[in-house]
Amino acid sequence: SPASEQIREFYKEGRDFSRPVQFLDREGIPEVKEEREGLKIYQGHNREDFASQIEKVDSPEARACFEKVCLICEKIKEAGGQAYLVGGVVRDEVLGVASKDFDLEVFGLTSEQVSELVSGLGKVREMGKSFGLTKVVDESGFEIDISFPKKEVESEDGGVEEVADLGINPAEAAKRRDFTVNALMKDPLTGEIFDHFSGVEDLRQRKLRVVDKKTFVKDPVRVMRAGQFVGRFGMQIEPESLEFMKTLVPELKGEAKERILAEWNKMLTKSARPSAGMEALQQLGVLKNIYPEISALQGVEQEFEWHPEGDAWVHTLLTLDSAANLCRSGLVPEESRGVLMWTMLCHDLGKPMMTVIQDNRVKSHGHEQAGEVPAKAILDRLGMDNISKEKIIALLKEHMWPNVAYQQEQKSRETGEDVVKDGAFKKLATRLHPANIFELTLVAEADIMGRGPFLDPNDDTQFMLPKPFEAGEWVRRKAEEIGVYKE
Repeated sequence: SPASEQIREFYKEGRDFSRPVQFLDREGIPEVKEEREGLKIYQGHNREDFASQIEKVDSPEARACFEKVCLICEKIKEAGGQAYLVGGVVRDEVLGVASKDFDLEVFGLTSEQVSELVSGLGKVREMGKSFGLTKVVDESGFEIDISFPKKEVESEDGGVEEVADLGINPAEAAKRRDFTVNALMKDPLTGEIFDHFSGVEDLRQRKLRVVDKKTFVKDPVRVMRAGQFVGRFGMQIEPESLEFMKTLVPELKGEAKERILAEWNKMLTKSARPSAGMEALQQLGVLKNIYPEISALQGVEQEFEWHPEGDAWVHTLLTLDSAANLCRSGLVPEESRGVLMWTMLCHDLGKPMMTVIQDNRVKSHGHEQAGEVPAKAILDRLGMDNISKEKIIALLKEHMWPNVAYQQEQKSRETGEDVVKDGAFKKLATRLHPANIFELTLVAEADIMGRGPFLDPNDDTQFMLPKPFEAGEWVRRKAEEIGVYKE
């Protein structure tokens, strides 16, 4: 039909989920204040402006914590040392975002000296001389991490360990960071941002680039971080860095699963576009080598009438983006966001094994139940907590229920027979526990909005999406009336 041809033309060149997102305010990127050999200095927000911004977007307590950071920096400077804000807080400032993750790196003083200087500013914990980390927790619960530049030395057992080293300068310390965009340093007292590896320019170009291969290789989990940075910040991985990181993927199998899960969670729950992060992980070879259950979605056909967008992989990526949009809408409470995102990632994992061609139609009957095994395998491998895992499995097994029940309800209106009775809702609530019907409607909504485009309302081969999401609204209303909405 004309509509079918129009849709196929829409997807002819393929949906490019890896394209960068144009959300960065290039005009807001600070200008170069000074340039030396191998170093650019930018003028960031001064102390007062940054404190005001933190208070505006977060809280007076966050501002008080930043002011305590400045007080620590003053004490360190008076003692002959130098402290810089490092990592995400500086990167986020360049991106135009106020962050309250205050990480300091100190040069010229030992951890013992710094601990003595900051005593009285909060609870102080030294994490060990070799680890080189001091943590200050203020009365509001905000944490200030204070680290010290490290070098590698031979350990007693013949291995290699890192110990704090007063002789390392800021440029050498920045070289140990993962990506150039994370290698920025800021003096919070002056507002100056120090850029040794063109991180600001990489942010301007939305480019993710490894700082130094020799130091990067020591932590393969950084490969997972690349995926979440692509999803969160709309970046593209620089080609040479991409090829290098591919070689580290096999090493991920030996890394601590809680660290890998943390990177997954950040990518799924903090990304502007999770699909871009997923595409990056696919390009890096992470999915094929570590999560074949997810990679198997590629090439799994879907019935065109219901899924004109493409295969099960494309649909999954679209549903992740739809779920992220729901989270930004304010509809999804904080405690449900992770479960929603993980459910959308796993909801069609049963399709590769259940999809068949019958009578020239693509059918995937039973894929909801079949998805339990591959989903559980992934969640177990990552060390997902039991409650979250139970919720995700229950939701993916029932993700078709709201739409199917609503279609039955619409047919029953024509016959006058009440097909979907109260007992069906009560049984559903029991099957979903510890998840609930409200969370299921979110999953169903993200699923249905992850299809399309549906272009021609006059073409009977096109299933037009109800707007607003009528099935979800009906299920929510009925479940609330019955008293099983969020139980």
